[in-house]
Amino acid sequence: MATLQHEQSVKLVDEKFREKLCHGVFVSDISPQLNQIVSVSMDETLEKLLDKLLQYNITSLPLLDKEKQNYVGFIDLFDIFKFLVDEVLPSNKNISENEVVDIFSKHDLRSVLNKLQKDFKFHTIRPDAPLQDAINLLSAGGIYRLAVYSEIGLESVLSQSRLVRWLTNRPEKELGSLTSQRVMSLPIGSENVIKVNQNSSLIDALMTIRNKNISGVAVVDEKDKLIGNVSMSDIKSIGSKGEFIKVLNIPCKEFIMSKIEGHPVPRLVSLKDTATLYDVLEMMKNTHVHRVYIVSNDNTIKRVITLTDILKLFATSPGLLK
Repeated sequence: MATLQHEQSVKLVDEKFREKLCHGVFVSDISPQLNQIVSVSMDETLEKLLDKLLQYNITSLPLLDKEKQNYVGFIDLFDIFKFLVDEVLPSNKNISENEVVDIFSKHDLRSVLNKLQKDFKFHTIRPDAPLQDAINLLSAGGIYRLAVYSEIGLESVLSQSRLVRWLTNRPEKELGSLTSQRVMSLPIGSENVIKVNQNSSLIDALMTIRNKNISGVAVVDEKDKLIGNVSMSDIKSIGSKGEFIKVLNIPCKEFIMSKIEGHPVPRLVSLKDTATLYDVLEMMKNTHVHRVYIVSNDNTIKRVITLTDILKLFATSPGLLK
């Protein structure tokens, strides 16, 4: 079955409710301050990039071109994985940890980007823009963060996660009766859940994520029951120096069930099919996950709900400014 239609879900949150929820709130009111921005320059190494992503537990960073004195776009975990599978691993399938460490410590991001041939583009928004504009843009699908730009340049970064946390922190009465409804009664999320078998290697699961252009995949056992989740964030398990590169070859079940050195055990991000929309919001807020699986009592997957799905509920025109 396909993704449940937004045309249905948009009727659940009427225009007056949206206007009241976001009335008088601007992008600058919820985006972090300039001095809180962590970035990386094109002259820094791949090791330094991964080190910052691990240190701050984030998935992307603004990329600074010091020669031009401006930010050129975001570099993220998908870029790191693409470099690994397209440039590093094909040349030597039996590459050693020491060889990977050497590559990570010597390759600056400029050379990495030249190999990736990535067309960097910022999705931007002004700090004085209404928050509703940000919700509309980030509900489009494929846009996970916005660069908050003014006349002085990059001021901040506003992500889907931050927006959903802001929504969840509203008093329940502000969010309306919608949040008390069971998610299985709402046209939200997708019943067409992408899965990998528990015996698939971690790198195969990450390849599925890349090829399908999604944020994560469900890991299921031989009876098609959910046992866990793999997301592109799990590429960080190789370590900032790439010293744990061999982790990519282990089965997903082993990765999920075992504590990998230097990497926390992945959480099982699921709720029973009796869960309400507010339960989903709270889980996303408290665990910082980007997707929640809705399952039956025997862990059969019924649906997956992403940050994009949540924001679509509160969008006036998904992907468009008002």
